[in-house]
Amino acid sequence: MITKEDLKRDILVLGLGPGDHVVVHTSLSKVGRIDGGPEALLQAFLDVLGPEGTILVPTFTYSFSGRPGTAPFDRWHTPGSRTGIFTEAVRTHPNAHRSAHPTHSVAAVGGRAKEFTEGHESVSALGIGSPMYKAAEAGGYILLVGVTHNRNSSIHVGEVLANAPYLREHFCEAWKRTARVVREDGRIEEIPLHPEVPGCSAGFDIIDVPLRKRGVIKDGRIGNADAMLMKGLEMFAVVREVLEKHPAFLLCDNVGCDVCTRRKTVTGAAVARKQMRRS
Repeated sequence: MITKEDLKRDILVLGLGPGDHVVVHTSLSKVGRIDGGPEALLQAFLDVLGPEGTILVPTFTYSFSGRPGTAPFDRWHTPGSRTGIFTEAVRTHPNAHRSAHPTHSVAAVGGRAKEFTEGHESVSALGIGSPMYKAAEAGGYILLVGVTHNRNSSIHVGEVLANAPYLREHFCEAWKRTARVVREDGRIEEIPLHPEVPGCSAGFDIIDVPLRKRGVIKDGRIGNADAMLMKGLEMFAVVREVLEKHPAFLLCDNVGCDVCTRRKTVTGAAVARKQMRRS
């Protein structure tokens, strides 16, 4: 049985401390059997980060209009369990703030939770001004616990900073560029979404090599899980550098992936136009 004190020790050894801000992606099953469950893991983070630090987690719902089986996004009640059990422990914490983005909301607890999450509905889901961007700008970290980069949503922020040519190619052609949301008074309203849309992340593990070459990743353990800690701005810089040289670098090679196939076509055309202008 893993205790909260065990987890606190692991988090400290990895390099986090008082006043830090961290975006956490985790597979709780990889961490192991925790005395107190996901709430104990959350409290371990809060104890280490202290009152001025902040923990953020994705509570994505993908509530695009036209997506089968999708209910209107209710900021106060729609669970974020699509992104794991731990995210629900954060979302339901008494001091949690959740951003109002209807497809890619983020929940946070800590000293700057409100600041990081406010205004998210007015900007790109995972771009400039999003909670993950704000946390990195504040010197924050990204922590992967029992997962790899294909769960590292902040890489999408790097795509935006690199101005990847495929950013406006929608994830699924059948899904609308709108979302239905539940307002505080109970009204349901359909709203337009920002044109930058996060896509497939199945190919993101390829970024591990350039990140390691530049010394961005610190490896460790939390419970029984392998963990990787990165400074957000350092990770963004590597993603941006790689994509500016190889714009399709992060797109997956699965021939059945419609979005990456379409995005490769868009990228190839954009690169060709750029080369023609230079010649």
